[in-house]
Amino acid sequence: MTTKNVLGIKARGLLSLVLLLSTSYSYAHSGSTTKAAWDACDNKSKSQSCEFKGVHEGLYRGTCQSISSSMMCVRNKPVIPKTVDGNESHSTEATTNKSSSTVTAATKLDGTVAKDNLIKNNLEKNKVVVNSHAVDTSLFAEGAIVGDVETVDCTLSGGTKTTCYKLTIAGAPADPDTSPEGPYCPQSIASSADEGGTWIDGEGTVYDVDGKFIENLSTLYKDKKWQMYDIKTGKVTVITGERGCEVAGDPRPIPGFNNFCLECRLKELDGGIKKTVLIPTTPVPVENPTDVRGRDNTGVALNGVLLGPPAPLAMILSSYSLGVLDDCGAHANPHEGYHYHAANGCSEIGIQKDGHSPMIGYALDGYPIFAKTDKSTLEAKGLDECGGETDDTRGYHYHASAPGKNEIFGCFMGEKGSFEGGSDQGGLNHGRPGGPRPEHGPGNTPDKAPEND
Repeated sequence: MTTKNVLGIKARGLLSLVLLLSTSYSYAHSGSTTKAAWDACDNKSKSQSCEFKGVHEGLYRGTCQSISSSMMCVRNKPVIPKTVDGNESHSTEATTNKSSSTVTAATKLDGTVAKDNLIKNNLEKNKVVVNSHAVDTSLFAEGAIVGDVETVDCTLSGGTKTTCYKLTIAGAPADPDTSPEGPYCPQSIASSADEGGTWIDGEGTVYDVDGKFIENLSTLYKDKKWQMYDIKTGKVTVITGERGCEVAGDPRPIPGFNNFCLECRLKELDGGIKKTVLIPTTPVPVENPTDVRGRDNTGVALNGVLLGPPAPLAMILSSYSLGVLDDCGAHANPHEGYHYHAANGCSEIGIQKDGHSPMIGYALDGYPIFAKTDKSTLEAKGLDECGGETDDTRGYHYHASAPGKNEIFGCFMGEKGSFEGGSDQGGLNHGRPGGPRPEHGPGNTPDKAPEND
């Protein structure tokens, strides 16, 4: 079997710029400040008081805690900033933000740094302190957004009333040369990897869906019921065209209808389904991250493609079928249109001047998403549980998960906006399409597969 393995290594580094181990403690910034946090607990025992100076000359106070078999000074009290004359300031306004949970400044994500772009959560509540930049809609590719971008009042998932960008994505790659749709299903067990798409296991492995992959499905899944091709001709059972899109609209098993490779092409959807989304103009951090698992879409790519939730792999496989992804990690259905389930190197439009990995899109909470690796194929280290980190140029941002992990990124660190039309189905069903069941597929016999559409 021809496979390509992409190890889904979850970076759980303890020294990320924004790391929340529990709701009780906030970790200091990385670099020299983090070193100072370690040094502050030299020769001290757990829970002893500690303090150290941060990179901005503020005085950080906390207690020593055991982190990765060493002691680190963990802040559980507000930062005490210094005044211009170098003395500690004990002003309430200097240590807390009473009027709002966030203070922000807009900046570009192309390497241009703005001053005072620090978002400060209410320190009285011991929330995480993160850097964040405002959403920059100019980063989207030409043709990715349909119509004008509006700024509107909105209420986020956590109840925060703020402003959002209301924009409509085209629902198809605006960069088709670098992010092409397809291919999906191979036509026979002799087909090469170039003639088929990809499949994932949710654990970090990406499979090339070539003819050998189809031929060996029963071995891969240790189940002899897998028989997706005619053993006499080697022809693969493929449901495509309008019928393929109908079946793709609901991945739930249909009794007696199994053993087919499914594809729904953009041309069957009039070139794409437009989606209108509300994304906060500036992210609003949350104390506890929100899981991406479920039915909701997770964001938008810079090339105008929807970022979907994790695909329902178990449900799809239970009907002995494959909703094959293309080489970009996407497929389509008549409800959500063409959407990504993995970041396979497409929509990497936001090139960074400093060599950082390129930006691929925005999450629904307004935080930017960057590729897993930079131009030297190096992965970011010390990421938090959502796959995020902070730097002075980009602020807080996510890095994409490994393609085979069945997620674009790990979780949401901010309150989410929404897609117009209510709950986002993300590729699951809005009800099974009407009309008769597809003619091909039920009761396939080992020696006879139905003709491809």
